[in-house]
Amino acid sequence: MPRGREQDGRSRRERGTFVRTALLVILVVAAAMLATAPALRNGLFWDDAIVLARQVPAMGDVRGAFFPPPGLPQFIPSYYRPVVFVTLLLDRAVWGTNLFGFHFDVWLLHALTAGLFFLLMRAVLAARAEEGRGSGRGNGWSAVAAGLLFAVHPVHAEAVAWIMGRADVLAALFTVGGLLAALRVSARSGSVNPPHAGSAGDTSAARAFALGISVAVLSALALLSKESAIVLPALAAIVLFGSSGISPEGGRRLEQGPLSAKRNRIAIGAATCGIVLALVLRAFAGMGNAASNASATVTATAPSGGAAASTAASAWTEVLARLPGALVFSMQRLVWPWPAPVFHAQVPGIGWIGALGALLFLALAAAAWATSRSGKAAALFTCAALLPGLAPALTRVSLSPVADRYLYMPSLGVCWMAGAIAASGVVAVRAKPGAGRARAAAFLTLVALSLWMVAAAWTTARAVASYRNDATFWPAALERAPSDPFLLMKHGQQLADAGRFAEGEAELRRALELGGETLGRSTRTVVLDNLGDIALRAGRLDEAKPWLDRALETGPGYAPAHLHLARWHRAKALGAAGDPSDPAKALAADESRRAVASVDEAIRLEPTSTEALLLRADLALDRGDRRAAIGAIREALRYMDTGADRTRIETALRALGG
Repeated sequence: MPRGREQDGRSRRERGTFVRTALLVILVVAAAMLATAPALRNGLFWDDAIVLARQVPAMGDVRGAFFPPPGLPQFIPSYYRPVVFVTLLLDRAVWGTNLFGFHFDVWLLHALTAGLFFLLMRAVLAARAEEGRGSGRGNGWSAVAAGLLFAVHPVHAEAVAWIMGRADVLAALFTVGGLLAALRVSARSGSVNPPHAGSAGDTSAARAFALGISVAVLSALALLSKESAIVLPALAAIVLFGSSGISPEGGRRLEQGPLSAKRNRIAIGAATCGIVLALVLRAFAGMGNAASNASATVTATAPSGGAAASTAASAWTEVLARLPGALVFSMQRLVWPWPAPVFHAQVPGIGWIGALGALLFLALAAAAWATSRSGKAAALFTCAALLPGLAPALTRVSLSPVADRYLYMPSLGVCWMAGAIAASGVVAVRAKPGAGRARAAAFLTLVALSLWMVAAAWTTARAVASYRNDATFWPAALERAPSDPFLLMKHGQQLADAGRFAEGEAELRRALELGGETLGRSTRTVVLDNLGDIALRAGRLDEAKPWLDRALETGPGYAPAHLHLARWHRAKALGAAGDPSDPAKALAADESRRAVASVDEAIRLEPTSTEALLLRADLALDRGDRRAAIGAIREALRYMDTGADRTRIETALRALGG
């Protein structure tokens, strides 16, 4: 065949491959969008309100996202996720206060992650096609199966439905992008340039260097989105092992070994450099406000001597007791995500559904391990990605020790395992086209995957809709766990915010009663403070004070409790101000001083708290100090977002002459 005609044929095949791949990417992305579309109608859930209304305005710009100002309201310093806040700042700049835009971005990011994951599977599953001399097209459909499984997996509902769930989505997006770039580094560095290529060698080296930089940057962005990306270098090594030197540019097998080759060491090293860079940035950002953040947390007196050793031993015993339940929960949810997700304030016990789900997970891993190098890599990938997801259960860094959103990254590995098994079936059928048993097994596998995906898509859509807002989610969660103190606390808060004080108070009292001595210190502090705030807003001052005192005794660093105590002292001062007698005047002056001291402590703990700053302005006006009031209002406006509240405060400032 003439050389020109051969090149034309190759070009047509490459165009056909590109078009087919693009259509399959669109298919996977569309499936992810359809399954999670109810998220576009969601409102604010859990800490969305505090983040969007108080933390993001206080950060102000990108610099504030990477170097958060000290004392952000209810900000957890150990959650250093500047990329998340950069996306929130961009959303605010583009969409303003329109919540649709904030949900739209998370929805779109999830769909993009699914599309990139399909491309990753198309690359790594080529190893199986090469080993079995199977069809590249069959391998492509196996990658589609893996991509579709990921697109509709119900464990993603929490991350996609919740504005602040974007941390898991962003971390996975940059992780998958980094892994794809690592595969290209491996392929690019492994290419051999002909001696007569002239500057082609320099060009190839430059492209390999650029790809290495992209791996490092994407790795850093992943870790700056969420801590679960800390294992990315290990994931890169596993993916390169699973690809077995297959180029992502068409299934071409490279000559060098899977892990010993220099190209793979470059890719893994680049990923490691990106992670180290993110850790250095994290440490540098935390140096400036470590002391302030430490003082703002709920603290307790630390034991000493033998008591400390006993406490440490008890803590380790508790950790080991939680590990089996957390592990079984994770394995079960990854392969059998039914019933629909619910909030867990404690690690659930191991029931029969969890045990069967864990056995199904192990069976899937064993089947994947037996299929191919790619299947072995998928099982290892899942285990490595699962480790950070167990951290909340072992360290109590979160109020939810287990959650579906922690499984967003491990679900990549589970879907890869399913894809590896599907690829093995395709190879077996094509190797023995006349074998009826192989065809029957492949057909049953296809039917099982199809049924699972249909059920999963339906479950995902319903689960996403259940996160509509606090008024929708917490009552539904409480129906499934009516004795959970944390759920009672959240439901009580939601009722109080809706003005249903009596019902909210009843739920909070139940939370305190059912929690008993086992109720966590932070949860107990919030419950006590909310009970005091409800009594204060209802005008029951004598009842409010003991609740607030108990809240500050439990959590002396909880700023809202100091704020509410300042309001209590101000109410007492205003009540005494109407009495012209000398004792009443002395009482009013004393309560006013106490109110100032309490609000100053609240501002010390949370310097960006607009509520505390505005209360400081009210106290200044009470004593006739207009200049101090204007200064406090101006400071509060620095941290307020646009909206009706800001307009009202600006009007008041102008009335004062500010």
